[in-house]
Amino acid sequence: MKKLLCLLFSVLALAACSPMKPTPAGQWDYQVLETPEGDVTGTLTITGPNADPKSFSVLMKANGSELAMDRFTFDSETNKIDGEFIYSGMKVKVDAKQHESGDEITGAMWVSGLDFPFKATRKK
Repeated sequence: MKKLLCLLFSVLALAACSPMKPTPAGQWDYQVLETPEGDVTGTLTITGPNADPKSFSVLMKANGSELAMDRFTFDSETNKIDGEFIYSGMKVKVDAKQHESGDEITGAMWVSGLDFPFKATRKK
């Protein structure tokens, strides 16, 4: 019985110490740089995952308006983020990566063949 308890304790201790992979869920401050309208700053609220473990819901807020992303996926093996939404009638694609620390996302947003640097920092 004592050996079984020691084994169980060891397994639980190892599981508790295993590194957790970052998740994009949470509140983020973001910037889209060098757009025709100038630099855009706002907040992202990422919730999920949804029914598909790679799919999340995203609400972007900037300049007093809100916009939900139509698609946002996160690959926990590569930390790669893909998304898209419609802005002013144009499809905007997001290609980014969450850093290993889990607190920063960098990449780009594309629309009509133009790309704009994108950066987000997790709110503490």
